[in-house]
Amino acid sequence: MGNRAMSSTSAWEIKLGDSSPLYHQMRSPLRLHLLSTFAADPARAFDAAELSKKAGILVRDIMACLAPMVSEDIIEEVPIRSGRGYRLRNAGDGGLLPAVQRILKDNSQTVERYTIVREKYFAGMIGVDAKMKLVFEMIHTIARSDATVMIVGETGTGKELVASAIHELSPRATKAFFAVNCGTVPETLFESEMFGHEKGAFTGAVSRKLGRFELANEGTLFLDEVGELSLGNQVKLLRVLQEHNFERLGGAQSIKVDVRLIAATNRPLDEMIRTGQFREDLYYRINVFPIHLPSLRERKDDIPILATDFLQKHCHDNQGDPWAKTFTESALVRLQGHRWPGNVRELENAVTRLAFTVTGEKIGVADVERLLNANESEDAHADEKALKLEEVERQHIQAVLRHSRWNIKRAAELLGISRVTLYKKIRAYELQRPEDVATEEG
Repeated sequence: MGNRAMSSTSAWEIKLGDSSPLYHQMRSPLRLHLLSTFAADPARAFDAAELSKKAGILVRDIMACLAPMVSEDIIEEVPIRSGRGYRLRNAGDGGLLPAVQRILKDNSQTVERYTIVREKYFAGMIGVDAKMKLVFEMIHTIARSDATVMIVGETGTGKELVASAIHELSPRATKAFFAVNCGTVPETLFESEMFGHEKGAFTGAVSRKLGRFELANEGTLFLDEVGELSLGNQVKLLRVLQEHNFERLGGAQSIKVDVRLIAATNRPLDEMIRTGQFREDLYYRINVFPIHLPSLRERKDDIPILATDFLQKHCHDNQGDPWAKTFTESALVRLQGHRWPGNVRELENAVTRLAFTVTGEKIGVADVERLLNANESEDAHADEKALKLEEVERQHIQAVLRHSRWNIKRAAELLGISRVTLYKKIRAYELQRPEDVATEEG
């Protein structure tokens, strides 16, 4: 932290003058909101949790926003009963408070708009729809306990945001939060990734590695796409949840951990239990407190709010002015009428593309139509290509079967797949063995 005290009004007027880079850095909606909070009570120090609650933003985002304000000596850290507090440096003396008040006056419209929209924020998420308000209420209720939570929702609905919010609002907020996408961890590396390994446990294990459970000790571990785990890895996960201890791969020492688990999936686990793809005992272990996250098409009232928020963030990050571009009312209505199969993530990508491609200050309904039509054309082209690839595979398998005279073992070896997989593909592509050729197993 710097220690460049400023005693004269002119010095702060220069440093926070409207032509200075720092002035423009302070103009983000969240920083303006924080400045208005500090300026309203200059002598008072606020802790990060209180600022988070006032702004409707996660603590980590508050801290990231405060960092440049602290390094530039606008805000100072002071000890308070709950730990660290933040206030205007020297309680706003030395001309700082008038300079901050001038920034707030210059940007009063942004401050007023943020004051209105922050009522729609909850722990970094936005929602006015009744379904989302129920989710917020459930998060607030369960965060204070250590119960295992299962978040169910389609891809792109914000499952990790919910998990992060639960952690941030829990007594474990000051400890680690680790997120693991089970669908991206190779089956053979799951044990090493989750429980760690000792040096020499396998070829390439040149040093000890701590697993995610050990790293998340006393904190929260978020397992996304838990439905992608193989049955074997489900057993390993169940054992840790039951016994609260494990051994690193290649190790003999039992390691006890205290971890709050949050799981998520976009798959119907109850159906997977019936088909033998998911263990029922693990399901009941992780489904203690389920939270259903609605798709974007189930919360259409939130689409205009989300789209506007994404556009403001883009404009602030790229142009320094959150209101450099705005949507027309008809454009927001068109966005609201789209189905958004990719949910919030797809909407955010669409808004980013519109912000980059539209040159004027207003994004109209014609701009939105062009983007959505282009996306539909791309999707149709992708479907066409996928069909063509399937046909290529079908023809290739047929040629290999013909070459091997329908010797299944030989054909599977040539294709580099198992016989079981080959049989599945023969059925899927409805391939017929010629009458003059007998099927051979090998």
